[in-house]
Amino acid sequence: MLGRLQMTIEECIKEYKYLAKKIFVKRKRHSSFFGIKYATAELGEPWFDAGNLEKAVKDLLKRKKKDEGLELKEDVSPKCKVNYKCTIWEAARATSAAPIFFKSITLNDSGATFVDGGIRANNPIEYVMNEAHSLWPDRLLGCIVSIGAGWTNTKPLATKSPRLHQVLETLSKIASDANTKAREFGQTQFGTQLKQSQKYFRFHVEQGIDGIDLTEWEKMPWMDAVTQPYLVDKSLEIVACGKSLAYPTGATSQHRSDLFIDVEFQKYIKDFKEWLSPEPFNLQLEAILEDRHNGTCGWILNNQRVEQWMNGKSNKNNNVIWVHGGPGSGKTVLAATIIQKLLEAQTDTSHVGYAFCSRRAVQSSVSSILTSLIWQMVQRTDLSSPSKDIIIKAYQGHVKADKNTGNTSDDASTEKEDQIFFSSLYARLLQSYDRFSLIIDGLDENDQPDQLIRRLLDTSDSQLEASYVGRVLVSQNIPKIANELCKRDHLIDINVSAARVQQDISLFLRDTLHGLEPRLGPEMEADIQNSLLEKANGMFLWAKLAISALKSWLEVLPDHDPQLLVEIHKLPEEMSVLYLHLLKRIFLDHSGPTEKFRKDRRKAIKRIFQWALWSRRALSALEIAPRTICIVVFPAAQQNFTQFLQDPLKHSKQKHFPCALL
Repeated sequence: MLGRLQMTIEECIKEYKYLAKKIFVKRKRHSSFFGIKYATAELGEPWFDAGNLEKAVKDLLKRKKKDEGLELKEDVSPKCKVNYKCTIWEAARATSAAPIFFKSITLNDSGATFVDGGIRANNPIEYVMNEAHSLWPDRLLGCIVSIGAGWTNTKPLATKSPRLHQVLETLSKIASDANTKAREFGQTQFGTQLKQSQKYFRFHVEQGIDGIDLTEWEKMPWMDAVTQPYLVDKSLEIVACGKSLAYPTGATSQHRSDLFIDVEFQKYIKDFKEWLSPEPFNLQLEAILEDRHNGTCGWILNNQRVEQWMNGKSNKNNNVIWVHGGPGSGKTVLAATIIQKLLEAQTDTSHVGYAFCSRRAVQSSVSSILTSLIWQMVQRTDLSSPSKDIIIKAYQGHVKADKNTGNTSDDASTEKEDQIFFSSLYARLLQSYDRFSLIIDGLDENDQPDQLIRRLLDTSDSQLEASYVGRVLVSQNIPKIANELCKRDHLIDINVSAARVQQDISLFLRDTLHGLEPRLGPEMEADIQNSLLEKANGMFLWAKLAISALKSWLEVLPDHDPQLLVEIHKLPEEMSVLYLHLLKRIFLDHSGPTEKFRKDRRKAIKRIFQWALWSRRALSALEIAPRTICIVVFPAAQQNFTQFLQDPLKHSKQKHFPCALL
């Protein structure tokens, strides 16, 4: 009516009311089959006579002074697109051939048979997008208007022995529920974009018409009555819709293929993330930054070469920074500071990937690091359609295959095979960005750091020739790493020297001790600061451990007690000896109200060591906290584990404990 006959909306409404009386006339013979509604239709005979529909449409053509054999397809400047050669009345029959109501139709010219698509696509939004893209592949999308017929009144089935007709009617309503499809589309990234830009509108009366059957044309006055308040309530949206239709400016360029990629992506992404099971480097980053002292690490951001690298102004070949220094010098905090700065400047055309290695093989293997880098990418809310498509294909070709065979990446592939798969996926995802920054901390914690460097750097170098790829590698200066990196031209070498770190240590000691000044006094505060600064000798971690020890002494010693200086002078300068010194103090601590209290405290400390030393990965301070701990223990050797539980310090071969334990 609207397209081929070019009738107005008012004419269409008036004509529909007239036609409904002629078309929806029930057959006299209407059998019942186990109480099933529309039983004759379900047994093979539609409920309404298709001949009435054909006659009504032909009568309409006559009233509009058109030949009843007039074809739907127009010769010049068509108002509606048509693929099949058929008459107008045949098209009306084809689009109305709902199995329950009217029988199917076979077109005279082509022989094609049609039934209504309501069961599969009562809300044909995806099909509409597909058709629009096929017809106008180079045109922008201006506006989508979706009009519903109220909520589907799906009643819950009886909990015990529901009747057959109840099951069939419920399944039919679920299959033809248009609102579910509308809601799913509106929640996709594309649908959300369209709604926010006022290019997608969904209208449906929410109350009052859900119980009205398609055939109950006599209830149209009631439908008018409940529709009017809805239109008033939605008046602003209706006006916006009218403007969008009349002036389709600012149209979106996302095509039909992007829509289906969005739908498929939402379907698979949850399983894909669970399958990756990455190391939570984001949690480590948060913990490190939270523990960083204000005002420190500024020197590395102000370094001219680092600043040029971060701004993308350095030579494309001069894009690898090696930050190296001794143990405890604060390299990890420097790495976290760089990561934070880059993340703040991240755009939809740039990406920042990062990892913190540890001596736990599960956390520092190449495949583990790659899965974490991939996971960081898929966490982004602004993923491009090509990236989503890459993830979908990876899921369907690799992840889904593992799920179907009951395998996981751990037992289905070797580490080498995992590296090949994840390296390829990682490199393909990187191609969506103009700039990529990679920061890897703790390379020296890996057993084969040279291989890790080659895998991470060579992958991005070979795949991203047209993009700027910047890398920051942080480690101690050990031969394997130095020899591998020195092979690369234009390396930016930054030594975390004691002189550079001393400035940050001085700031940390000054601020921390100033807070303790009421208990120390100005003179003792200055003496302690000078002593600790000298002993630290560029090891930030040493200074932090010393301050922790000082605070514990203040809990048992009186204010201004000279013994504090004595204890400070006793602190060993070598880090490993300091660890042992503090461990002895922890286990030999005789403070506490009762012997039972002291015994329980030692027992709790041992248990914390057990959790930390036998965990699959390095634990954060939050995870070690007794009231929040929730860890699955994976002992490396079961026969040694029993002895370890009895005395973790005696039976552990590890004498230099991770700083996180303290």
